[in-house]
Amino acid sequence: MKSLMIQGTSSNAGKTILVAALCRILSDKGYKVTPFKSQNMSLNSYVANDGEMAYAEAVQAWAAREEPRVDMNPILLKPKGEGVSQVIVHGKPYADLHVRDYYAFAEIEGIRAVKESYERLEREYDVCIIEGAGSPAEINIKHDISNMRIARMADAPVLLVADIELGGVFASIIGTIDLIGDDRCRVAGTVINKFRGDASLLDSGIEYIYERTGIPNLGILPYADLDIPVEDSVSIEKMVSYGGVVDIAVIRLPYVSIFADIEPLLMEEGVGVRWVYRRAELGSPDLVIIPGSKNTINDMEFLNKTGIADRIKELAGEGVAIIGLCGGYQMLGDVIIDHSVEGGGDGQMVEGLGLLNLKTEFKEYKKIVRRTKAKIADKGGMLKGGEVTGYEIHMGVTDGEEDVSFMADYPVGHVNTAGNVIGTYLHGVFDEKTFRGSVLDHLFEMKGVLPPQHLDFETFREKGFRKLAALVSRHLDLERVMEIIEGGEWG
Repeated sequence: MKSLMIQGTSSNAGKTILVAALCRILSDKGYKVTPFKSQNMSLNSYVANDGEMAYAEAVQAWAAREEPRVDMNPILLKPKGEGVSQVIVHGKPYADLHVRDYYAFAEIEGIRAVKESYERLEREYDVCIIEGAGSPAEINIKHDISNMRIARMADAPVLLVADIELGGVFASIIGTIDLIGDDRCRVAGTVINKFRGDASLLDSGIEYIYERTGIPNLGILPYADLDIPVEDSVSIEKMVSYGGVVDIAVIRLPYVSIFADIEPLLMEEGVGVRWVYRRAELGSPDLVIIPGSKNTINDMEFLNKTGIADRIKELAGEGVAIIGLCGGYQMLGDVIIDHSVEGGGDGQMVEGLGLLNLKTEFKEYKKIVRRTKAKIADKGGMLKGGEVTGYEIHMGVTDGEEDVSFMADYPVGHVNTAGNVIGTYLHGVFDEKTFRGSVLDHLFEMKGVLPPQHLDFETFREKGFRKLAALVSRHLDLERVMEIIEGGEWG
């Protein structure tokens, strides 16, 4: 299997997007291509058929026209606060580890898991496009299993991406190359990302980089709004769609998780989506969404302390639609009790919103991770029946005396008597038109406006991949990139 690694001078430089673009470009050329990221730190995750992985690598798999699988992201870190992350290995929870303990794990067990996944992919694919993490020049991190160590393992040439919007793009490129030492010989080219304006203005700087390092620039990618899922929490602020007949407010929880749930709403005509962090920002929306959370107890305390909880209760009492997803669903209940699972003391209890007569308990370190097909209740309003396929990623057990909103082999959601407060453990519930359409149709009807036709999310995403591939093909020296991949050449 041939390989190419995309590294960045910083986080959010554009590595994820460039990997997705190259996966689609290579797929268009007839290659069987796979993405690979040894270690990702993100609360935005996805459940593949074989377990949990970062949502970004699932997106890259779709770009490659492949089914997502956990070998594409063998290690996923989900931050829980205070230097502790839940460690997911090969799609399954391994342990909650402090950063220093994780370094010890990474040095032996972690790198072993990474090699196992890469070797399995190696047997099935023609090309692997590898994504690094952060920067390869983090000299304080001694146990890097994300960047040059992986390039050496895969014997992969490297393209170094820099974000010009951050400023100091030439200094970041030269500084990174200087700090990676002997591994600089693997860097086959640089790419400047998110440029606005006349690219020729960069000519003198690019010439200087080549004179200083001997490494050519292979492309200047322009800034563009792309209709594909975002990378991580740094990009949440971009997940907005201002204006519109229908106003949707999404609560910006401190530990917000799997915010990709919101993306299908952004493509809908006449729908405004905004994130809310303060009570004053909430206003009087048509729909409030409380998204998933990696730390439900702490996020519920955040809602209570900021007064957002009181405002949500007021809105619910006025008949405003409220939807809670996973952790947000747990917060809709009367109480949440943690028996030392989420990090609090045994029996730690926090008052929920009290909008659903439910109780959630975190009794044991047991995580439900599965793809789920559920029947939607037929109660009118936002619930008009049908089926939806999503995925569950949660700890805790929720039960109580409310009508069921979503039913799999057991209830995976509930609804209040009035029908305006709905909770569910299902992620991806808006991906299909069935539930998304019934919710939005109800909201438009409440406004006295004829609902628009709803788009197919997969078709919309495919259009985004084609647009991305075309953009990168125009501005990247693909001929040279293909020579690097085919020949494994660098330096």
